[in-house]
Amino acid sequence: MISVLMPVYNTSKQFLVSSLESCLNQTVNDYEIVVIDNGSSNDDTISILHEYAAKHAKVKVYKCPRQPDKKNLSVALNYGLTKCEYNLVARIDSDDLMTPDRLEKQLLYMRKNPDIDILGGQIFILQQRSITRHPPVITKKTPLQIHWFINHPTVMYRRDKILEIGGYKEVPVHFAEDYELWLRALTHGLQMRNLNEIIVHYNLHPGSLTNTAKQSPDYQKQVTVALAEFVEKNNDIG
Repeated sequence: MISVLMPVYNTSKQFLVSSLESCLNQTVNDYEIVVIDNGSSNDDTISILHEYAAKHAKVKVYKCPRQPDKKNLSVALNYGLTKCEYNLVARIDSDDLMTPDRLEKQLLYMRKNPDIDILGGQIFILQQRSITRHPPVITKKTPLQIHWFINHPTVMYRRDKILEIGGYKEVPVHFAEDYELWLRALTHGLQMRNLNEIIVHYNLHPGSLTNTAKQSPDYQKQVTVALAEFVEKNNDIG
């Protein structure tokens, strides 16, 4: 019923084990965990993935080689979407933790609201002991009012809708792949919402892929460019 999509690249043992365990200990049973190893060279990462795939039928590990001059997180996610068995895809990063009822809450919402294409939720940021307040309803006006309006590792979306709009953008390298995708989704009329409940415990640490990417000046430039293009394409925003 649900495909959990987790890209992995040299994630430390502590974070990876905790993240996989949180995915396995859900209050629903009908789901798979699609792990995309995006060229990990860390022996601990590789051995843990082999161990979990051998022990748990839900865990399916696929290798996706890294590609030069591309945003490899996007490459891994696009490849992962081709491996997901189910149309409902729940994203999670390999250093974050799902709450035990995360999949159940989102599955129930998506079943009750078949018109919703992308559903996020709130996160508890472990290092800051803080909770996000992402808006429950996201419209074309939302990106003009607030930059951070949905959190990628909390998202459950309908795979066919994401593929219809082209999936994740793989170039340039320093690119806000999720932010650009959400803007493109809104431009194409996809419906986005956020649950008010916390569904992910989020690790904000210096070595995370997200934190590293956001330190690049090019990353922020691309965010500005993406928003400008969004405004230009949606001149009906009142």
